[in-house]
Amino acid sequence: MNQIVHHLTLFVGSYDHRGLLRFPGDDSVRYGFTVPIDENSVSIEEFIKDQVEKFASVDRQHIDLLSILDSVLTDGSGHPPSYLVVVRLRQGALQAPEEWPTLPVILRSMPKGSTRLVYNKAFQLLAGAADSDIAALEVDEEVRLRLQQLLKDGKL
Repeated sequence: MNQIVHHLTLFVGSYDHRGLLRFPGDDSVRYGFTVPIDENSVSIEEFIKDQVEKFASVDRQHIDLLSILDSVLTDGSGHPPSYLVVVRLRQGALQAPEEWPTLPVILRSMPKGSTRLVYNKAFQLLAGAADSDIAALEVDEEVRLRLQQLLKDGKL
């Protein structure tokens, strides 16, 4: 069943003074800010840049729209279903405070499930490893130990 999605969750990364990419938000279920899609926008890219420009008070030339991930965020948190939009502000556009978490910290704070998998795809994208052949999986402890044993035994 295809779900009609009317919202975007804008996941906006900004660099701190040490060059670490950090993300605003305090929701351990969904980071970023969720906005309804303006059906009257000329283009989705311009709409996203308008929203980020308002949120971050930076000029749109400093906004890099990296990807709109095609997995729908549905997490039962009260947020509407949305697509995750990965955005990075160019270095020097807005200095992120150290209170904003990095993506590894965000991922560790999230409960296992489909939402964390979508943010893991964002992590892969930001790390330069995103590829249509890469998939993120949740692996429980038993499977992890079995894979480690197979690797140790030279069977992987």
